Amino acid sequence: MEVEVEVLCFFPFLRKSSDYIREIGVSLDDLIYSAAFERARDRGCERVISAIKTGEVSSHHVLAKDVDMEILSYPFARILVSCIGDTYLARRYARAEAKTAYKILSASISDETLLHALAEDLGVTVLCGGASHTSYDGVVGAAKLDFGVRMYRIHFTDYLRLASELKGSKWRLVNRMLHEGFVMVSGNDLLQLFHEAFYDRVRENLPIEVPRDICDAVRKYTDEIRQVLSVNTREDLSIACDEISQSAFPPCISYLLKRLMGGEEISHSARFALTSFLLNIGMRTEDIIRLYEKAPDFDAEKTRYQIEHIAGSRGTKYTAPSCRTMRTYGICVRKNDELCEKVAHPLGYYALAKEKEKSEKRRNMR
Repeated sequence: MEVEVEVLCFFPFLRKSSDYIREIGVSLDDLIYSAAFERARDRGCERVISAIKTGEVSSHHVLAKDVDMEILSYPFARILVSCIGDTYLARRYARAEAKTAYKILSASISDETLLHALAEDLGVTVLCGGASHTSYDGVVGAAKLDFGVRMYRIHFTDYLRLASELKGSKWRLVNRMLHEGFVMVSGNDLLQLFHEAFYDRVRENLPIEVPRDICDAVRKYTDEIRQVLSVNTREDLSIACDEISQSAFPPCISYLLKRLMGGEEISHSARFALTSFLLNIGMRTEDIIRLYEKAPDFDAEKTRYQIEHIAGSRGTKYTAPSCRTMRTYGICVRKNDELCEKVAHPLGYYALAKEKEKSEKRRNMR
């Protein structure tokens, strides 16, 4: 099905966008090196920075003369994300593109031509009305139930794939109306499922393999993005630790947290030590999950389960390991730290360090 070029500006991750770029004859070398496409490169960098800062890709009215630049900015943004090679950035960027596209589709959910084009390109089979025995690819017709809610049907295989990461019992297939292989969903539910499809498409193969010479050529952009990413990471940590004294953390916890926030993989025992410590000093589950988003193997559902398990919501509440156990784990990193010599537990260190901070603050107020 033909897709208007303007639509590709809002949904640049569609396969049709790649077809269009080939049609207008823009090569990879053109995009990377040609002065004619500097605006596309600037816009691509803007896409990534906006994703980091706001969780969305900044959108604006695109003039006819800027359509090509807007479409080309998407593959350039993917190149930038890939050259940086940070899995947290890749996830955040994909979420931002998906969220932006979701909002655009929300305002156009009644546009069946658009739904048809998106469904076809994303490989999702969706039906709007039609007789129950009819089978279509894409979107056809329109139907309203007696109570006035427009309903859609999505093939159960697509439903299972796209709903797998969605929370809540309503997304379980057993709680859905299933007829002749199709699941009945409302417009809002369909939007959520499309959101997941958008995310999957953007995240697909990201980061991609990019030749070193190309990464060198775009270094001025990736350096800028790395700087923004670094600041945002510190702000994320500051927000998560808003009511907690991060400066009072023992060296072992500070070390593990620094590695985690840097996108490094840490061992199972290190994760247990870090998570249990943060829970014990009062950090919320949602804030800890936010920190773990930086991990290269982040899985939201698994992370939540593990944190809630350690927190005791599923049984025993765990206490952070002692200094002796931390040494056994190989994650004790004390280096001539005065407080480390006085305590036998990271929580004891935290309590003493906080008390020391309070005493110094009181002295300074005199």
